[in-house]
Amino acid sequence: MTDLIKDVQKQDPGSRLIVLFELELDTDISTNSYAYFHSGLEGDLTTIQFRKATANSSGKYEAVEYKAIPIDATGFEVGSGPAARPTLSMANVLTNFSDALEGLTNEDLLGNKVIRRKTLYKYCVGQSGDLGEYSAPLEFPKDIYFIDRIALESPILVSFELVSAYDLESVKLPKRNIVGNACPWRYQGADDDLAAEDRVGGCTWSRFSRAGDKTNFVNEEDEPIIPITSAPTSNYVSNDEITANYIYRQPKTGLFRIEPDGTILANDDTNNPVYDYWQATKGESNPGAPSDTNTFFRRVRFYKEYNTGEKWINAYTNISYNDYVTYTIGLDSNDKRTLEDYPKLFQVKNQTQEGGNYKPKDNGFPQFGNYWKTGDVCGKTMGSCTQRYQYSETNINASSDKGPNYNRNEAIQIQFGGFPTSRKYGR
Repeated sequence: MTDLIKDVQKQDPGSRLIVLFELELDTDISTNSYAYFHSGLEGDLTTIQFRKATANSSGKYEAVEYKAIPIDATGFEVGSGPAARPTLSMANVLTNFSDALEGLTNEDLLGNKVIRRKTLYKYCVGQSGDLGEYSAPLEFPKDIYFIDRIALESPILVSFELVSAYDLESVKLPKRNIVGNACPWRYQGADDDLAAEDRVGGCTWSRFSRAGDKTNFVNEEDEPIIPITSAPTSNYVSNDEITANYIYRQPKTGLFRIEPDGTILANDDTNNPVYDYWQATKGESNPGAPSDTNTFFRRVRFYKEYNTGEKWINAYTNISYNDYVTYTIGLDSNDKRTLEDYPKLFQVKNQTQEGGNYKPKDNGFPQFGNYWKTGDVCGKTMGSCTQRYQYSETNINASSDKGPNYNRNEAIQIQFGGFPTSRKYGR
């Protein structure tokens, strides 16, 4: 630090000031703890390497790569008035920012930590002032803030308003605000199987989407997602008699598939048929045609178990039909993440795929990033909550395969009496 102070007191420090940002991610969703950014060097989007502020178990200060993206950071000045509430705006025209989030949405970042580090370029890794991996990096005191709200969100820009740890808006102890229409808790953040110090918020739903010894996947549209082995093998004829909770299928046409080389073609409905699946909400002799507005049916979707030897992963321009797969994190020999106890649900993104393999380009196994996203996502409504906590099982076809019962088990109490509350503070 002394050398750094001496440098900036000179008329010519001999190197430009570099501002680096570290954004905390959710490690239950992403593969990394932080995303690392800087605003570029005089319009050059070259990455910068700087060392971590703390040493690892071997006493080494590891180098971290900071990706260059257009950043506008304002309001960090310290004055005598109210506490600073800086704004951090990031352009996403090159997808660098969204790619680094590894499947998280902007709303998932609310409440997460932002660390602002400042140093001179010459103290970055590979430059003349780098002291090596066994010495702490030279930098100014860090600024630590938390994301309080999304100030602006558009296809090309997202702006976050930041606050210090002691200035989080609307925090009232020992109570919390209830401000209409959706759950404020982090989905699966307080899973009972997590260590007490790792639990966040009030959602105790299993991070593996387990209801006892059963798996219960539900997407953001509150559509149950069921193993493909339970899917019907023949098509439903409209106005045929239906049985409560049974699943019925209809061919889906008009889809456009993204080919491995990124081109878009009409789907081959003969060799790659796609179906709409519907669960009967009650028995009926003349229910009409299944649809999202027909109360005799609700839409369900199906998933397959990921298999590295198959070539069936499909992505479409209508992303609702993109394939779902289950995969146990850490299971693949090339997957260096900690092996988990149960599989999680992934959905392929609407992205270019690896030629010939019909699979997203991500080391041969599902992981969050450019090509995969989490498939089990909470819709943040009362219905989303009841579909999980009040899950019950039933026969879903004539073979007595088990699946979700349309009629929930209302004897099971929902956390905190059921939501909804806020869509996360500030929205």
